[in-house]
Amino acid sequence: MEISVGLWEQVANIRVYGPFTYRGLVEFLTVGEEVLEELGSDPRTRQASAHQLIHDLLLEPAGQLEMQHLSGT
Repeated sequence: MEISVGLWEQVANIRVYGPFTYRGLVEFLTVGEEVLEELGSDPRTRQASAHQLIHDLLLEPAGQLEMQHLSGT
C-alpha cells in the first residue's frame, strides 16, 4: 500500500510521465512491496522507504531519459 500511496503523491502533479511500460511498472510494484515487507511494520519507515524507492527506481531514471532525449543523445 505504501508504494501505491507514495507513487500517487510523487507523480500526481507531474504533467509529463516518464517512459514507463505497464510491465515495468508492475515489476516495480512487486519488488517494492517485497522490499517494504522486509522493513517491518513502522509506518514512517515504510512510507519513507517507499518514497525513496519511487524516486530512485522510477523518477530519477525517467528524468535522465528525458534529459537525454532533450539533448539529442
